[in-house]
Amino acid sequence: MQKIIESLSAISGVVAVGLGGSRGLQIAGANSDYDLVLFRHGGEPLASVAISEALVVANASTSAYKIEVFQKDLNLVVEEIDLAKKGKFHWATRQLFPHGDLSTNQISHIVYLEVLAEKQSVLTNLRALALPLPELLMQNLVDFFLKQAVITLTHASKINKTIDFQYLIALISAFIFYVNIVTFALNGKYPIIEKGGARLIFSLPLGIQYYEQRIAVLFQVACHRNYAFALSEMNAMLQELKALVKQVPQSTI
Repeated sequence: MQKIIESLSAISGVVAVGLGGSRGLQIAGANSDYDLVLFRHGGEPLASVAISEALVVANASTSAYKIEVFQKDLNLVVEEIDLAKKGKFHWATRQLFPHGDLSTNQISHIVYLEVLAEKQSVLTNLRALALPLPELLMQNLVDFFLKQAVITLTHASKINKTIDFQYLIALISAFIFYVNIVTFALNGKYPIIEKGGARLIFSLPLGIQYYEQRIAVLFQVACHRNYAFALSEMNAMLQELKALVKQVPQSTI
């Protein structure tokens, strides 16, 4: 792996290399991919040919590693950190994130990965600038996504026909997504909206009791068309979340 890192770091324009995904979060399994992230300062995206050639030089094609290579523009990260300090964020839907893509994800990508190589401590310095989670951003994330959870539950409570089964499942998924973001924020963490975040959230100290098990039950009862129980459980989880919000000192939320 070290040879791969050195070869990718040598690509013109690359200022840092990080390990993201489940391995960066330290929740990987034995067969997990290595999600390598190449960072640059603005400009055009790195040519895929240059990345392929670097992997060939490192003999990665014959290695035992399952590698995926991504790239990020650190200029966008800097812009997002400036917004975060003002308590601002953007939320928009796109294909990989059907319930919404948070602009703070730009910051999450440098906070949670493992730094493999960097020039002039570029990632280390940006982490220091981004952390801790700004209090105003924490407050605004909690306020906004708690409201989204309430709205989602309101829509779910109107379902009374079996034919609307798929719609209920979608609303439950959105509800959990919003609860996750609030939970990350309450714990002073930048939200992780990729699949790895769904596993990491269960280890946070402040959260809904038996959250992982209750999510599984929630989807199971919905699949069995027990809408009344599903709605009751969603409401119970929402009330617990609101209670957690009240527990956090107002100076930090």
